[in-house]
Formats: sequence, structure tokens, C-alpha cells
Amino acid sequence: MSQVHFGLATEEEVLGHEVKGTIDVSVPYRITSWGREICSGTVRARVNEFGVFPDLEEIKSQIQEVKTRRLLVTRLKEHLRKEYQQEQIIVRCSSCGDYLGHVRLIPGQQVIGCPSCKSRTVVEVSADGNVKTFPISS
Repeated sequence: MSQVHFGLATEEEVLGHEVKGTIDVSVPYRITSWGREICSGTVRARVNEFGVFPDLEEIKSQIQEVKTRRLLVTRLKEHLRKEYQQEQIIVRCSSCGDYLGHVRLIPGQQVIGCPSCKSRTVVEVSADGNVKTFPISS
């Protein structure tokens, strides 16, 4: 029975991509079968609001067996969806309306600065999932 184990992902924002909030993620992996390592390495994927897109060419070059490749791609998509595609909202600046990014719906407060107008926006998520945004007055 084969299992896929993932390490800590490193991420990098993709600047200039047509879909805002797109990131490239590199994830170390190790595939084992009955406790014995079959293969290991690092795989890249692009993640945005539309889905998880693994670098299939890189996976093909690392893993020759189709069944093992398919297992890695399936598990990688599941892993990254759980990690990056939780319920999120798009946040815009409360002063100028520019796109600031995505915020996960986790209760608490976050302060996000706007690079355009230099103001700060507070995003407050309550325990019941209600979201409030307001500018910080100086």
C-alpha cells in the first residue's frame, strides 16, 4: 500500500499573473510502499482561486511509473486544497478600493496595508463567520 508524505511548503507570489492572488508552491514529498521509500523529491504547483495546478512535466521527469505519478498528483491536489483553498474572502482597501489579497475565514483581526494609498484596513472575522472591514483612522 503506497502512501504520500508531504513536507513544509514554500510559497512565492506570482507577480503580473492575470488571476490576482496566484502563488507558486514548492512541496517536498516522499512516497513509501509498505514502509519502504519508493521515491522522493520536490514538486511545484500553482495555486489560485480556480484550483491547484501541479507541474506535470516536472513530475513526469521525476517519476516514471504512471500509477505512482497519478497517486502523487491526486494527493498533492488534496493536500494543497486543504492548505490554500479554505473558505476565503477577497479584501479590498477601505479607502481606495484596490485589491489587497485573500483572507481566510478564521476568527480574529488582521491589519492589511495598502501599497497604493498607504492606508491600513482592518479585517475582522467573528466566530459566526461575519466579516467587517474598516479603515484605521490615524
